[in-house]
Amino acid sequence: MFRLLKIIFGFLAAILALFGTITESMLIFSFMYFFLGLLFLIIGFLELKKIDNIAPILMLFLAVFFILGSIYIILFET
Repeated sequence: MFRLLKIIFGFLAAILALFGTITESMLIFSFMYFFLGLLFLIIGFLELKKIDNIAPILMLFLAVFFILGSIYIILFET
């Protein structure tokens, strides 16, 4: 299930990045960051189960940063 979610979120982030580059829309970039944050969140949780290292903690920190940043952009910058 998580493998399918990683593929979907990665694909959505890539498509939104391409579309956002063409249109130069900040709203599309914020949605791209949101899906990228969800992708990092899933990767962080999967790696947290496997190993006890700094990489999963960094992924979870980046996920929170991307998700909160994208919500801020959607609510206050558009």
